Amino acid sequence: MALFDGKKFTGEHLNLRESIFATLLGDRKAHFVELAYFWNKNDKKVQVAFNIVNFKKKKKVMQDGENINVQYNIDMPILITEYPPNQLDRKNERKHLENFIKERVEKDITSMFKKCQEASSDVLGIGEDIRAYHPQLWKEGKWKEIYKNIKIEAKLNVKIIRSGSIR
Repeated sequence: MALFDGKKFTGEHLNLRESIFATLLGDRKAHFVELAYFWNKNDKKVQVAFNIVNFKKKKKVMQDGENINVQYNIDMPILITEYPPNQLDRKNERKHLENFIKERVEKDITSMFKKCQEASSDVLGIGEDIRAYHPQLWKEGKWKEIYKNIKIEAKLNVKIIRSGSIR
């Protein structure tokens, strides 16, 4: 996904995963997304593949003096489609896998936020929300500078709802 600052393309691009999360966190809807990561577990690379279903997000804009903070609270139910160790019937194993996926997805989302801010590309429409619901924070003509300094974070809740192939 090429980044656009409102007037021209910035020359920056999001990778595939970052584009997926920009789509999910933006106004577009996706009911089903497939992802895979490699997990270094017990000195072996284990592929973890999963589908995200019913991705839900809530965006909260907060002001702390002159600082603006945006927090996304994300519920991400997943279906595990590939996990070679195949011991997901153990609660402890499921919890470790959920934590691994949560950390990796948060890392990708943080990377996406950083690239967008560095390129002054508000692909998530944060400025529209601030202009509409927090007009006191909106300063005409200085949005690009304000946007670069906003603290944007995502808090995920990953829950394995099913494992095994669904095809």
